[in-house]
Amino acid sequence: MSGRFRFKCGRCLEVYSHDLGCDFRVCLAPGPSDSGPSEVELSEEDLSVDFVTEEQIDLDEIIREQIYLSLPMKCLCREDCPGLCPVCGADLNKAKCECQPEKGHPGFSKLRALRLKGD
Repeated sequence: MSGRFRFKCGRCLEVYSHDLGCDFRVCLAPGPSDSGPSEVELSEEDLSVDFVTEEQIDLDEIIREQIYLSLPMKCLCREDCPGLCPVCGADLNKAKCECQPEKGHPGFSKLRALRLKGD
């Protein structure tokens, strides 16, 4: 299966196109009969088989699952995308911003105002 998909970059929020492709094999078999035991231990071979319980097979769900599995973990328009400025929100792919980013972790920003005795 292959196709071209449109994604939104996780850093700069720009929409870009990316080719995806994957090879997969689906083995379908009739479901186990209800007369057997309620709990069955699955072997390694059983995990590669999908059981069919109805008369019709819904291929949409199988294909959707394979597309989800082939999606990248993080959608980036390019590997070195600098993203957006955390201060003014400017797209750093298009222009440099004039902001002076604060130094240090933002979670500790309140500690900057802390003054100890003797300072």
